[in-house]
Amino acid sequence: MRVSLAFLPRRAVAAPFLAAFAACTLSAPPRTDPLPPSRTGGVAPGPSALSSAGPAANALAPQAPAASLFDPPPMEPQPPPPPPPIRPSDKVPSPPEQARKIADCARFTSCQDCVEAHKCGYCPDTGTCTPGDLFGPYPGTCSGAWAPMQCTLGPRDAAKHDAETRAALQKQVQGFTTDGAPIDHAVKDARSPVTFQVRRGRCYQITLRLSGDVDERWDLKPVAIPHVVYYEGGQALAIAFDGYAIDKLCPQQDGAVDVYLATERARKGAWRAQLWSAPIEDAELVRQRDLHETAERRARVSTWCRSCVVEWARCRVAGEPRCAASYFQCLAAARLTSADCERGDTAPGPAPRPTGPFNEARFEGGGVF
Repeated sequence: MRVSLAFLPRRAVAAPFLAAFAACTLSAPPRTDPLPPSRTGGVAPGPSALSSAGPAANALAPQAPAASLFDPPPMEPQPPPPPPPIRPSDKVPSPPEQARKIADCARFTSCQDCVEAHKCGYCPDTGTCTPGDLFGPYPGTCSGAWAPMQCTLGPRDAAKHDAETRAALQKQVQGFTTDGAPIDHAVKDARSPVTFQVRRGRCYQITLRLSGDVDERWDLKPVAIPHVVYYEGGQALAIAFDGYAIDKLCPQQDGAVDVYLATERARKGAWRAQLWSAPIEDAELVRQRDLHETAERRARVSTWCRSCVVEWARCRVAGEPRCAASYFQCLAAARLTSADCERGDTAPGPAPRPTGPFNEARFEGGGVF
């Protein structure tokens, strides 16, 4: 089971969220979908653009529906490429040598294979593997950035894999429908999340798509922090070339999910988050909870029974008296019996009000932390 760092639901934000929703409902035409949009902020959907008002504002307002549900966010204006480094005259390769090196490097079609080859580097602007040395790429082979050591991908690579990414994202959310408009977020604001409101009675997935100009893609790590209790899913998945997904999670109560794209090195580009949802029967939620509580209970019985047996064996080896009594006292401390150890579970029957750290009682003020 995975539980967020914030154990309690966000009751503090419930009142302003409901007030904002009521205001929008009075001024907007009736919705046809059963669930109101769940998004951070109160800005009406508008054209897709990155905010420049600071890190807090870049948790971006909802965007207008894209032409495709899996479109990447728009790229920022690209600066002109830096001038190539000055190459000493005695380091300029001869035309035959340069032609031979160009042919050698052109054999590598993937970025990773290219940067691992001797005297080759990847040129993101052209999406090709070109020759070079300590003074940069050979003259006329790469006009922009050149990556001889670390695989750096660019817009051409994103466009080349666009169809693959769309198909993989569509397959991931099969059976789910969009829950509101997508949200764009600047990669450089890795410490501020995109927050989605979620409800009991729905299962959710979240898809993420990178813009073509994102740098240091290898350093990106999607993270979801649900402020709700759930028992299945919620894992971050890498999707095809430049997509990610938070797989299906079904909250046991209303709350929120914060989504981050953690990075220490990436500073360029943006990512687009889209919430998807599908209904789930209450009986299925109860089944998930019961399965989890049963597994926890059996694990507790197993742990205590093994510990008490170890204590009994230690007692016997040491030649101490009343080892059997010590064994039963050990079980009694955990409110267990030898019959519980034999069946691997507590006796069936009416159970006391649950007070464990992952039960609903905690959210009603009766939990034990």
